[in-house]
Amino acid sequence: MAITDLAYLYQYSSNDKDFVMEMVELFLSSTPSFLEEMKSSFENKDYSMVARISHKMKPSMTFMGIKNGKEITIALEDYANEGTDIAKIEEQINELDQLCQLAFSELKVALNELKS
Repeated sequence: MAITDLAYLYQYSSNDKDFVMEMVELFLSSTPSFLEEMKSSFENKDYSMVARISHKMKPSMTFMGIKNGKEITIALEDYANEGTDIAKIEEQINELDQLCQLAFSELKVALNELKS
């Protein structure tokens, strides 16, 4: 079962293949550092930064059609803003990281297909 679905991105771009490739490449290049920064912020108990990074990632989840990605980032942002349920913040970060790792694999394949 696919984790990603680029249909929204194609619709948004009026089927502009170059735009879709550019957005996928941007996601693949920027999201790993967002995840690392989020983990580091969590370890440093900087929950407001976790919330800001999560907020920043929401549009990417929608554009890449990552199933449950937007919902996880919304929940994570809320938990991090509250800063009270530390275990839930950590759980959401781990869930988001796992989901993104699967998405990276799929999107790399999709990108190679777009380039050929």
